[in-house]
Amino acid sequence: LLLLPPAAMAQTFRLPSYVSVQGGLGNEGYQDAALNAGLSLPGNWQLEAGADKTLINASDDSGKIFSKGIHAGFGSDPLCDFSFRLMGESWQVPDDVTAAGGRLGVTYAPGVWLFTIEVIGQTMKFTNLPVLVSSTREMTVQDSGVNFRVSTAMIRKWNIFVAASGHHYDRDLSQLADLPAITLNNMPGSVMTTLTGLSRNDVSLGATRMFRRFDVGIEGGRSIAAIDSVRTRRLGLNGMFYLSRRWSFGLNTMTFWPEATQESAASSNSTSAIAIYKW
Repeated sequence: LLLLPPAAMAQTFRLPSYVSVQGGLGNEGYQDAALNAGLSLPGNWQLEAGADKTLINASDDSGKIFSKGIHAGFGSDPLCDFSFRLMGESWQVPDDVTAAGGRLGVTYAPGVWLFTIEVIGQTMKFTNLPVLVSSTREMTVQDSGVNFRVSTAMIRKWNIFVAASGHHYDRDLSQLADLPAITLNNMPGSVMTTLTGLSRNDVSLGATRMFRRFDVGIEGGRSIAAIDSVRTRRLGLNGMFYLSRRWSFGLNTMTFWPEATQESAASSNSTSAIAIYKW
């Protein structure tokens, strides 16, 4: 989901309308693309909607694997002391997984601080499972999660954040570890994250230096996959360039390091770019 850069938000007293296009490439034929839009409404409300797709050319016989999703929702002015964001979303890995759910986030912004908590809920249905996993070859899983994020601009021209998330699943997902659609084989990060979002927990820390016409930042983190408990560390650099009052362009590069106990423990990389037009 698109979050407008803090510097861009600070330049206006109303929520802007926007359209953004994002695309990325990585190791082993990894590709992703996303289209997002937001419409500013009276009273500093904003409607949001978007669609995304991720494709991975697996290194084994499972061939190409892809996911696709859509989301829509609305939110209030994040520059107010209290704001909220409600989003519904649906995604699928065709012939393997379908899911639908939503998330509600609340932000408190006292002075130079931002505190955000987001509650997540979704229902996932796995199909075409081996009989050894399920006699009906299907399994429904309830996912309940929560995200926390704290950021501050107390240091002039710097924005620093720390974030953490955790998920609880009502079924044992370890029995899915060997299914072709959700294995981990020399791909950027974890397929559980890139295709299905099935992480057990995630922590991250980052900082952004804001200049007049651009921002540069660094971010690091660690995630644990829900299915095979693989731990993956990541480190990335990002930049956002404000070409005009309406156009912005961003670049992001990320390197992932799975834990050394994996057979495929080599690092992998992904790079993405985003273009934003707002009015």
